[in-house]
Amino acid sequence: MSTLFLRHPEETDLALFAGGELGPLARWRIEGHLSGCAACRQAVGEFFELRSRAMDLAELPALDWSQIAARIHRRVEQERESSRSSFRGLTLWRPAWSLALALLVLLGSGAYVTYQRVLPGRAGSGAVQLDATADAVELRVGERQVLTLMNTAQNETQVHRRVSADAVSARYLDADTGNITVNNVYVQ
Repeated sequence: MSTLFLRHPEETDLALFAGGELGPLARWRIEGHLSGCAACRQAVGEFFELRSRAMDLAELPALDWSQIAARIHRRVEQERESSRSSFRGLTLWRPAWSLALALLVLLGSGAYVTYQRVLPGRAGSGAVQLDATADAVELRVGERQVLTLMNTAQNETQVHRRVSADAVSARYLDADTGNITVNNVYVQ
């Protein structure tokens, strides 16, 4: 063993030495150690061999880049021609467009049916009425009760309510607990 190292150099230092990536002082110290240590010489030899194999793998095969570029240009031109001939790229019978159109029709008809069923007063079959009492806030369409928000306080409560043509606001104050319940209902 050399006097330049009290112990063997680290394996990373030997790998860096084999790759030629050490500074002059570290390279000089490892060269001095290698002159007297067969085990470290063998490790450096294996690193040299591994590096040369990796360099062989890193080489790319010869490619004709001009031929590859020509193929790309031909493909782009074919795509342009096919998109021009198919009604500017928009074909109504494509599955994606058909599905989107069907979904749009379905959503529109569902919204119309819901609008007619929930608020027929807006459609002319009955008047929409909003009211707030000490017990509940109610929404009525014609003679049908559509929505009721109940006040479930057991004891006497104070009620502050505001009713307009398209909104009801009711605030219930429980005298025992001091809790306030606020109900706001809007009709559009």
